Amino acid sequence: LSSILIARIPTYILTFSNYNGFMFKIGEEVNNNLIDLTNLNFSVNLILKLIFVSIIGIFILIWTLSLLYNGFKIASNLKSNKHVFLFIVSIIIAEIISKILISNLL
Repeated sequence: LSSILIARIPTYILTFSNYNGFMFKIGEEVNNNLIDLTNLNFSVNLILKLIFVSIIGIFILIWTLSLLYNGFKIASNLKSNKHVFLFIVSIIIAEIISKILISNLL
């Protein structure tokens, strides 16, 4: 539990990306441009904002996964490649189960 809580810290930092409605405004701009799929007019400024936020999001995802892996490695005394494979499989299975549960409960 403690390693998961520590691994979530970078994701909590990501919530500050919506400061002053920044992400909400970007979402509105994208939705307004997606109304007419035959004429997509994305401004350069919008694309740069999306690229910037995407790069930060990918960096935080990698950081979170590395913290999860290090916590798992310490908790299980990771010694072999079998443990690495089991870690990867367990993360994928947990994601699949969570997506199924969320879609069925909501």
